[in-house]
Amino acid sequence: MGSLGLEGLEPRSVKTAIYPILIVNNAYDPRFATLRNCCLLIEFGKPLVSEVAKHLKRICAREGIEADENALKFIAQRSEGDVRSAVNDLQALGQGKCRLTYNDVSWLAFRDRKEAIFEVLRLIFYARSCEAAKRAIDMADVETDMLFEWIYENVPFQFQDPHGLSRAMDALAVADLYRGRVRATQDWKLTRYVVDFMTAGVAMAREKEPSTWVPLRFPERIRMLSRTKQEREMRSQIGWRIRRRCHISSVRAVKEVLPYLRIIFESNVEMAAGIARWLGLDEAMVEYLAGEGRWAQATVKRLGS
Repeated sequence: MGSLGLEGLEPRSVKTAIYPILIVNNAYDPRFATLRNCCLLIEFGKPLVSEVAKHLKRICAREGIEADENALKFIAQRSEGDVRSAVNDLQALGQGKCRLTYNDVSWLAFRDRKEAIFEVLRLIFYARSCEAAKRAIDMADVETDMLFEWIYENVPFQFQDPHGLSRAMDALAVADLYRGRVRATQDWKLTRYVVDFMTAGVAMAREKEPSTWVPLRFPERIRMLSRTKQEREMRSQIGWRIRRRCHISSVRAVKEVLPYLRIIFESNVEMAAGIARWLGLDEAMVEYLAGEGRWAQATVKRLGS
């Protein structure tokens, strides 16, 4: 559950719902502190090797492929709990075969996610057809949004021809437009257009290959977001408390109210303490708004009195 999914969700709505099920990546995120108290936490771990192997065996039975137990177990071990990766490996290895033996799979190395994304990017950038570029995404071990960031970061370096670069960026712009529509409407069928434009659209924009080898780069936007994650989480928590008291959206609270709170907390200890008490801000939030100087210490001290 992301910040958009958390918007408007309160413990009262969870308690009154009929058999509610909430799915989150990190249940101990501070944003879910109040929700945790009224929820039964159930952890979903990675599937066992035996479970993945059984799933692969069922697929082989449906496809008419006779597979050795050791071969399926090896594929399952190699996937490291990623069922989609295991199915992709089985499809690649069993294509056009009636029997799959251990010798057919034993040469494979364990999956390296960083190398996998580099290989996917090269398949997209150097694809000779739309179908080849679109097939590359099936090998990706990252989500569509993350793959988009990788492509967006590397297109300017992979396209030396300005006309080709312009066409590739136009294709990414259309893909990003559909990404926005997916988020706004939750119509996941539109994802197919995101994939088409960010893979085939980019690949077909190239007229000539680069004259020299160009290394692939990690997305700077992802690196920047990881550096500012803690600050964004703090702003989100404060925004949620403002929203609860002022009956406005968290996004609006962060944009329109939080800047004024920062001015108050940096200049008026008595008023800051009153607002902090009214909003239910903790010590970390007060320090974020007032800074880690004497104003923050004075406000926290007044809160405790």
